[in-house]
Amino acid sequence: MAKNKIQLPIDEHLGKIQQSILSAASLVISATPGAGKTTRVPVALSQVIDKQIWVLEPRRIAAVSAASRIAEENGWSLGEEVGYQIRFEKKFSDKTKILFLTEALLLRKLQADPELRNVGAIILDEFHERSVHVDLALGALKELQELSRPDLKIVVMSATLFVQPLCEYLQISSMVDVPGRLFPLQVKYDMLPISLKPGPEFTERMLKTLQRARRENPQQDILCFLPGRGEIERLREKIHSISPQTLVHVLHSQVSLDEQKKILSYNEQEPRIILATNIAESSLTIESVRVVVDSGLARVLQQNPRTGFESLVLSRISKASATQRAGRAARLGPGVVYRAWTQVEESSLKDFETPEIQRVDLAESLLLLAGLGIRQPDAFLWFQKPPARSLQMARQMLEALGAINETGELTSLGERLLRLPVAPRLGKLLVLGEDKGLRDEVCEVAAVLVESHRWSSAALSSPEDDVLNWLLFYRQQKPMAVVKVEEHFLRLLKNTKKLAVGASASTEHMTELLFAAYKDRLCRRRSVGVNEGKMVGGRGVSLRAQSSVKKSEYFLAIEVREGKDSAHSQVEAAVGLRADFVEKQLAHETQKIKRLTWDEENKKFWIYEGQEWRGLNVGAESKRAAQSEEIQNQMVSLLQDRWEVFSQRNESVAHLLSRLAFLQRRQNWPLLTSEQIQQGLELASFGEKSLEVLEKKEIASYLFSQLATDHQRVLEKECPEFWRAPTGNRFRVEYSVEQGASVKVRLQEVFGVNTTPMLAGQPMTFFLLAPNYRPVQVTRDLQSFWKNGYVDVRKEMRSRYPKHSWPEDPLTALPQAKGRSTKN
Repeated sequence: MAKNKIQLPIDEHLGKIQQSILSAASLVISATPGAGKTTRVPVALSQVIDKQIWVLEPRRIAAVSAASRIAEENGWSLGEEVGYQIRFEKKFSDKTKILFLTEALLLRKLQADPELRNVGAIILDEFHERSVHVDLALGALKELQELSRPDLKIVVMSATLFVQPLCEYLQISSMVDVPGRLFPLQVKYDMLPISLKPGPEFTERMLKTLQRARRENPQQDILCFLPGRGEIERLREKIHSISPQTLVHVLHSQVSLDEQKKILSYNEQEPRIILATNIAESSLTIESVRVVVDSGLARVLQQNPRTGFESLVLSRISKASATQRAGRAARLGPGVVYRAWTQVEESSLKDFETPEIQRVDLAESLLLLAGLGIRQPDAFLWFQKPPARSLQMARQMLEALGAINETGELTSLGERLLRLPVAPRLGKLLVLGEDKGLRDEVCEVAAVLVESHRWSSAALSSPEDDVLNWLLFYRQQKPMAVVKVEEHFLRLLKNTKKLAVGASASTEHMTELLFAAYKDRLCRRRSVGVNEGKMVGGRGVSLRAQSSVKKSEYFLAIEVREGKDSAHSQVEAAVGLRADFVEKQLAHETQKIKRLTWDEENKKFWIYEGQEWRGLNVGAESKRAAQSEEIQNQMVSLLQDRWEVFSQRNESVAHLLSRLAFLQRRQNWPLLTSEQIQQGLELASFGEKSLEVLEKKEIASYLFSQLATDHQRVLEKECPEFWRAPTGNRFRVEYSVEQGASVKVRLQEVFGVNTTPMLAGQPMTFFLLAPNYRPVQVTRDLQSFWKNGYVDVRKEMRSRYPKHSWPEDPLTALPQAKGRSTKN
């Protein structure tokens, strides 16, 4: 029986949407949070389109929740008229007219049915989240529409969307805009800027904000956005320690789907607090929530462009994300949002998040494109093309795995990997296990690799093998989430033959499989008793202290993240390897080497001779002190080999490179080429015989001289090294590709500056410092700060620093350097 539908803002636009999709190939719908686009638009399209309607959602719970909601509103049966398909679960039939899918499934469905013959329209919901899968989906659908399915309708929907580029890409002249919010929303700001250090002070601050929200809204559910699981757990413990009776739920990607459903369907009277990551940002309606608390932070997956390793990076959210989060409070009634930042600071938030396609590993994406016959990614119809370096690293990984050949064509292994809906490296592990008749064993190992984050602190019982420890823990505890993953892998390999009766998989078998899948992450410990090593390719690594790999000279880096030191990566999980095992596996792939190296600790050159595989020495090697004639003419090559370390250690070089990167991102100017770097180093090293002396040299000027004259001129104009204050003092400008340009300066030195400097077309961020040189305000809009924020700053600072100038009108006051007035 159909549920009585409440009136939603989208409803009066559904007729226009139906007419638009019948007269055009594509449609863009922009609607504010709570407009009802996710549940109402698919049903409206199903009334005018004969074939199936597919809806792509960024998250599993969003797909399930939306399908369930449509069934409830229309008196349908879930799995019949409307259904869903997500990882490890599906519920639909031949009668299903509207099918909700997670975005990652579309390209795999295209492999099975390149024409999508039974599909009439595909809706890309919450497009603003810009997952890598939705970018791939849009490009693939655009190509399909242009080449063979002009009747296929593409609908792009978002609550916060930069519309014009998308309309140009889809070649449409108009869109459907659903303005306004259904219910009023009150926004309350903090007196302090966003905290980027999520430690005890952050937890205490969020607790106080929650207490304020509960005090002012005692009977309401509160949804609190936090950057990650760690912050959620610490805040939950804090709440329980002072108020054990408070009902607290947590919502993040590691919470089981069943538990997520319970949280969404909660209908008790007792008010609760829901601590969530940005999983609750879009598509989900938690009906009881009228209050949102927003930390302003999120952890986003970021690939290091130098190493290819991914890590979760803590960053401030965008304005679009803040709008989405606030909208959770006013979807079904008047709401209020408490923002843990100042109103002035809000102007400095970037408009949108950086799309995943610009910041994550693309190996799986390139494999999927290769399966569609796209060998050269440059030929794909990207909405926004990813960085060339990311594409290059993805291709190198696929070649190393043996999934594609040198022309980008799928190998027989690649075709098998394509049939498995998992990451390529994990797919290779499953395929090799399948070939050896180790179906059950390899599915167990693959499952714990996928879900290992759930017990990263599990007790260690097996030495020298973190994966084996996870496996033993899994066999003892059998957590349901991992069981489901294992069962899914078993279904994928359901036709695999088992080992002969009486045979069994040994630890050696699994080590061989892991070595084949993670061969490019082979590491060698630097010396006995230390946790540091070197990875294939020369990258420095550090084993985490909790790893069970304590003695092995060689090990595989199974899980890696970027460390605090830019020259090292942190190995979160490893598998120790015997030396004879490694030498046997690489017996036909190593080559003889004679290498000159610099001993940083002893300040000495050494000559190493031995066997090497892809930059990693394997087996025994000889070592002797280098002769003076062997050192000459090696300075430049040594600095190039150590460029990552050197370029960060040498302050002037690091600053020059950050300026170039900033300008390159915003105005597409080229970075220093390897040839320019080499020529600059050759000039700098002329006549030098000590690497230590050369590294301390002011090398940035030599590198700068290699730039073209017009590039030098633009760099100096758009990204100057220093900003000069009205006092005459110069302050170094710091540049960050993500955060922009910024300068730290005492507030008194900025009196009279009413216009924020623009660098490469973007306003510079000012960290305005108190007399104790601690920030009192962060702003990208000085004019707004003087009008609004300065009043509060002056009120607080005058009593604390009465000897310093705090004029009522800072725009007419003389700037001061070190406490003294200075005329311009």
